[in-house]
Amino acid sequence: MDFDVAHNAVHFLPLSAALVETSAFIDSRLAADFAAATVVPLDQLPSLPCVLDPVWLWHTSFCGSTLMARMLHLTPYSVALREPLLLRRWSDAQRAGIDTRAAQRTLLPWLSRPWSPGGKVLIKPTHAALNIALQVMSVFPTSRGVILLSSLEDFLLSHLKKTRETLEKIPVLADRALRASGFVERLPDAALAPPDPLCGAALQWAAQREVIVDWLTRDASRIRVLRWEQVRLDLVTAAAGAASWLQLGVPMDLLQAHVSVCAGVHAKAPERAFTVEVAQREAGWLRGHHGDQLALAQRWAERRLLPFMREAAITL
Repeated sequence: MDFDVAHNAVHFLPLSAALVETSAFIDSRLAADFAAATVVPLDQLPSLPCVLDPVWLWHTSFCGSTLMARMLHLTPYSVALREPLLLRRWSDAQRAGIDTRAAQRTLLPWLSRPWSPGGKVLIKPTHAALNIALQVMSVFPTSRGVILLSSLEDFLLSHLKKTRETLEKIPVLADRALRASGFVERLPDAALAPPDPLCGAALQWAAQREVIVDWLTRDASRIRVLRWEQVRLDLVTAAAGAASWLQLGVPMDLLQAHVSVCAGVHAKAPERAFTVEVAQREAGWLRGHHGDQLALAQRWAERRLLPFMREAAITL
């Protein structure tokens, strides 16, 4: 499902369960024929009653959220929709000053339709949609969510593995997060001109945390915070805790077996073997080969960013 903000129309595209399960994200990167979509004007789309509130997996960038979503995708108990386009469109629209709340009220019940009787739908929005988290969750006043984030060092290490194309997006991503909160108004000019991409990533990390604090200050009762540095130490316990809070109803023995499978493959490329231990070895190699660059970015953040962040944002 996609939403054309300019024409207030919904695009429906049939997808197999297998494609949803194997694809890293259900957005424009899907191996699907988008030209085959059926277009329906929003005002012609009937309203659906909400059979069961969805649950939410919010997150910052590069923090293990795709793995967490895969661990919590266990049919018929729960289905994880990873980064549906609707949320990206609404997030971009909000930045442009366009009100899409009517579309949200109509389309979120469509998006959260259970795949099986009693089954729940977990929605994992893109990290860029943190600016509308409070807004979309208000459509379902009793729905619950978790938010996954990582330490500054882990965030920086993840960027050392990224392609040049990804690194070139950092200024835009940082600017989006800055504009979603009042953090930019507290920062000195030097903080808004990072000297290199890794320092730019530190700015994005800080800005995303400030957005989260803005949101949790207004509505924290339905959210549990997960930290990647703790999640990776015990994936089963982390997944079980999240599943319990989200009331997914997954039997523990099935969840444990499922997490063991997920832990052995790359979350974004399931055809590749991968483990947390491999990731830790990669991180050690990156520290050894890029230690100076990493230390420079951390020192820059300590001098230019942390003094202007709220304590709650630093200690999340």
